Amino acid sequence: PYATIWVTRYPESPVGPFLLAQLRLMGRAGAHPRGLVLGAVASTPDAATALRERWGLPVVAGQVTFTRRHDRITATVTRDGATVLDGGLIDPEPISPGDVQYIHSVTLAQAPLDGTTAPRLIQVDSRYTLKKADRGRPHVGALVPEAWNAGPLRLLDPIAATVTASDTDLPRIRFVMDALVPVVRGTRRIRESREE
Repeated sequence: PYATIWVTRYPESPVGPFLLAQLRLMGRAGAHPRGLVLGAVASTPDAATALRERWGLPVVAGQVTFTRRHDRITATVTRDGATVLDGGLIDPEPISPGDVQYIHSVTLAQAPLDGTTAPRLIQVDSRYTLKKADRGRPHVGALVPEAWNAGPLRLLDPIAATVTASDTDLPRIRFVMDALVPVVRGTRRIRESREE
């Protein structure tokens, strides 16, 4: 298994502009690759509340920065005055946006369905229209797993780093999966992901 770190800047949203950092454990839901969101930090309390209450993401409010310089792109996350992530991409080089693929996320949440609240995996399929992409050497100077609900996770060898400029959305929930039943039997489609 491996983990991914996403840091995203949303200049527009129903709750105003915000930054969001996520730590995801990568795996599969049936035959499909997915990233299980272990923890997330949003730069505004309103964004943290909306993402937690509306999509079940394990989000808390904190300080998130994303800085682009000529020789590096850096991100830091701070909670209660302590740095819980300091990383980035060194020596960015342009690549084709078509070379980057983002894998959908799932999150484990207590979710109501048919009058019963139970632990469920929730999948939301965001759209990404990639406009620009860079890749470079990954650098992680600090990662505090406990701050991301990832206590046993240990950083070994960062593999890759990319940064993109894209248009994206966070549509309504598409699938829920019973966390106690194999995904091929426990998945339920809530709606088509592009339905309004």
